Amino acid sequence: MIVVGAVLTPISIISFLMLLVRSYGTSTGGVLDWLIVVAGPPVSFMAGIGLLRRKRWAWFYLVGILFCLFAWQASKVAFPPPSEDRTFIDPNDVRTTIMGGGPGTSTPIIALTIAALAVLFLQKSRAEFAAAPLPVAKMAEAPSAPSKPVARSAEILGAFASALLRV
Repeated sequence: MIVVGAVLTPISIISFLMLLVRSYGTSTGGVLDWLIVVAGPPVSFMAGIGLLRRKRWAWFYLVGILFCLFAWQASKVAFPPPSEDRTFIDPNDVRTTIMGGGPGTSTPIIALTIAALAVLFLQKSRAEFAAAPLPVAKMAEAPSAPSKPVARSAEILGAFASALLRV
């Protein structure tokens, strides 16, 4: 994730700049396209570093990405594209052929995704990314004699309290 995110981050910055100036070719993109092309690489780069540092949020990010990949590939198996080739002639008399296809590599990707999710949900893996317990402050023993600034502050507060009580 770190290498892919680092390589694709400059491309996502350029794409973001193209979107800002409404460059030709960016008007057809939707929100999902923006998330994948612009936000995906930098977030994946940070999540890769978070995985190395065993951060819980990075684990959730990886699980979410794997679930999305599983759902996408499962939808390709459940609803395959037409298997026959389609040929048509456009208005400029150019013959265009759209090749039919099937699920292709979806089955191995689904198997790998399930295996990766199974490893991530093992008790050992979840324990590595568990939230660290909050540090417990230990009570220190009270000093036998207060330091000079503390004693002076207590003396001033005592004088102020006695003056208030007299009024």
